Amino acid sequence: MLGNQQGFEAIKNVLANTVRKRLNISRAVNPVTFEPTIVQTQENCCAEVVEVFLDEIKQRYFNATSICIILDNSRYNHSCLLQQKAKALSIDLHYLLPYSPNLNLLERMWRHFRKKVIKNKYYADDTSFENAVDNFFQTFNGSFVEIKLFLHFNFELIEQVITVQL
Repeated sequence: MLGNQQGFEAIKNVLANTVRKRLNISRAVNPVTFEPTIVQTQENCCAEVVEVFLDEIKQRYFNATSICIILDNSRYNHSCLLQQKAKALSIDLHYLLPYSPNLNLLERMWRHFRKKVIKNKYYADDTSFENAVDNFFQTFNGSFVEIKLFLHFNFELIEQVITVQL
């Protein structure tokens, strides 16, 4: 409660997003064309959801001579079921180094996503939020110039320091 000069109290209502509905987004971005592949689900993310995602990628890039996916180190990304599925689909799985989100291009995309869709935004219901998410990914390729600002391969290289004991 806030007081004013006359001593009266004024109440300021602050709108808050209180949606308790889960929305998990599995995503990949082609680093050459910047085309996203997205699978949205209301289930918890697990190996089975990632398997569906691998199917979606294989369908999208069925003519590709090779498909390589770089994953983070979530436990479900290392499951035997997922490894077998990737092998059956001829998809190579590679994993980021632990504690290296700066090497993950998708982390940069998520930062942009949060800026455009989540930060300082109020959604009255879960449907309007899901529509905003869908709109972001549908117009993702349309903002090619903006995308190139944050999805690039200009990583800062740190030289290895060698210490010698005398």
